[in-house]
Amino acid sequence: LTDINTCVSTVIYNEKILQFGGADFNGKLSNHLYEIIINNEDNTMNINIIPTKGVKPPPLEGHATVIWNNKLIIFGGYNGTLFSNYIYQLDLEILEWKELNCENEKETSYHIPPPMCPFSAHIINNL
Repeated sequence: LTDINTCVSTVIYNEKILQFGGADFNGKLSNHLYEIIINNEDNTMNINIIPTKGVKPPPLEGHATVIWNNKLIIFGGYNGTLFSNYIYQLDLEILEWKELNCENEKETSYHIPPPMCPFSAHIINNL
C-alpha cells in the first residue's frame, strides 16, 4: 500500500478509494491524496498520488473526510503542532483545492466546531 499508515482518512468515489493525509510509522505527516484502484479480476491494485492544484491542506492526521456534491471536504485533524478546525474542499472534477472560510459569514446560523482530532464524519443521502 502507501507509505502512510496511521490516522489517514479514506472515502469511496467513482469506484476508487481516495486516501488523504496521515502519518508514516516515523510520525512524518502527509498531505498527499492517493487513489487506490482495485482490480477484482486479477486481485491487484494500483496506487497513485493524484496531482492537484490550489491551496492544499497542510499535512494532517486524525482529520475527517467526506464526499459532498462531487467535492472532497476535509475538516479538523492535527498538523504536528496544532489541532485544527480548518475546512478544505477539493473539487473532484477539476482537482483544485481551496480553503473554506466560514468565520465571518454574516446573518448565518452556522457555527464552526472547535478543533477536533481524531474523529469521524458522515454524510447520508448527500444532505
